[in-house]
Amino acid sequence: MEVPWRVSFQNSPLSDKEEARTEAPGQSHLFLGLGESNSIFCFQPHRFGINGQWVYSCIETSDSRPDHEPPPDQTDSCGSPFLFTPMAPEFTHRTEADLETNGWTAQTFKNIDSVDLKIWHKPSATLGDGQATAAIVFYYGGGWRGRNINHFQRQAEHLSTRGMTVFLADYRSSEAYVGSPFDCVEDAKSAMRYVRQNAAKFGTDPNRIAAGGGSAGGHLAAACALLPDLNDPNDPPISCKPAALVLFNPVYDNGPGGYGHDRIKDRWREISPIHSIEAGAPPNIVFLGTEDHLVPVQTAERWKAKMEECEVRSELYLYPSRKHGFFNQEPDYTDTLQKADNFLVTLGYLPSGESQYQHRTDSHPPLFSSRSMTSPSKSPTEKQTP
Repeated sequence: MEVPWRVSFQNSPLSDKEEARTEAPGQSHLFLGLGESNSIFCFQPHRFGINGQWVYSCIETSDSRPDHEPPPDQTDSCGSPFLFTPMAPEFTHRTEADLETNGWTAQTFKNIDSVDLKIWHKPSATLGDGQATAAIVFYYGGGWRGRNINHFQRQAEHLSTRGMTVFLADYRSSEAYVGSPFDCVEDAKSAMRYVRQNAAKFGTDPNRIAAGGGSAGGHLAAACALLPDLNDPNDPPISCKPAALVLFNPVYDNGPGGYGHDRIKDRWREISPIHSIEAGAPPNIVFLGTEDHLVPVQTAERWKAKMEECEVRSELYLYPSRKHGFFNQEPDYTDTLQKADNFLVTLGYLPSGESQYQHRTDSHPPLFSSRSMTSPSKSPTEKQTP
């Protein structure tokens, strides 16, 4: 990897980010710089806004500061520093251009406020023409603020190789499109309706469309399944309810004391999925770190208990000592993906047998691991409905 600049944090974080933006405009990979006391800083490019301008986040990680903690509002959004593990080149931050070169195509599923919202599609890599496949729509995380359309690209591409048609949906996050959390829910529902309405074109079974996502993206997936309101009046009269949910540390409690309540205030009942659970909810699987500062373990356990009261299948996997966003770092990336794969097999969305997931970090190991800064690797705790 290149080390294209040297940075100092004696100045404000904003000036450091401006320096990175000036000296490395338009780059599409993660770069490293050396800071004071040989600490390592990562600059990660994000494409934001209607004009697609590049903005750089300054992301710090350093063995010299093992007590460094993410800020309270850790998200994928631009400008928020957070503990990060540099990975192999194929595992670093990707761009929309990377989607294009890897067989993805984009369609506009919604035009609103002069914004064309796109959904990226990749067909099943294993099934022949004429076979309707199961599908999954992924929503990226970022606190309803940041935009990273590639957040679940790796998970989606794995599921494509296994036989599912996969989608990555955009929505009006606040830093990209000046949208509100309520706009985000409307857009997420619009994307689900678009996929279902065009199921024949995509070669998918309209009755086997799942939704998935992490953090705010997990909230949006759950919102499509459970929230009766927040529907775009211009949408066709088609159900937006997914047939299954795959959720990675989802912020699905937005009531008093829950995530984002200060932003949605007295409208929380409209937008909080955990408060809208009822019979007929889709089967779901949830992954959560026990040290997640945004989603308490008690919230996930309450979600599972409420689902079971409604006789809905709900699986919960707790990962000891893991923090928010753990699922895109090894070894948890592989473990959560394998469990999600197995869950989808039991629903008949994927063929049974070997998942054919290949762990590639042997030939391309991470530069160093944040695991050594926190706690030893531990196996997840399974809390699963029989």
